[in-house]
Amino acid sequence: MKNYFAPEPKRGDKSLLLHVCCGPCAIMPITRLLDEGFAVTVWFMNPNVQPLAEYLRRREAAGECAARLGVDILYADETWDIAAWLRAVAGRDEAPARCAYCCESRVEAAFAKAASLGFAWVSTSLLYSRYQPHEVIAAAGRRLAAPSGPGFVYRDFR
Repeated sequence: MKNYFAPEPKRGDKSLLLHVCCGPCAIMPITRLLDEGFAVTVWFMNPNVQPLAEYLRRREAAGECAARLGVDILYADETWDIAAWLRAVAGRDEAPARCAYCCESRVEAAFAKAASLGFAWVSTSLLYSRYQPHEVIAAAGRRLAAPSGPGFVYRDFR
């Protein structure tokens, strides 16, 4: 599988918005992407995490990770609305459908955020987990990447 799903921007822009689900899962992706020369900014956006105490623990760990690795972090706390999340996943009761929706929706949100902020690339720490459906994440990245917008950086960070 190719690592880049869109052509590298001609201007050589290596700015990358990295969606992260938590601090521990962010360490390897951040380190590897920095080693590859990307200018990484972390984006913590996880409307699916509940209860609120768990969301806050993950948020804090993501912030500590970003600080220790010397990268900026943005928080999308406004997206944490558990009632809206439960409405969105209603009818997706079986694990594969619910997992696919969860991953796809966060990749879609990351692309929208990256485009609005002018990032050249998008990736996600979900690619670090052996429990996440890599094929779903990669397909979403391929679908959303465009020559005129952010490209998707796929890596198997496991």
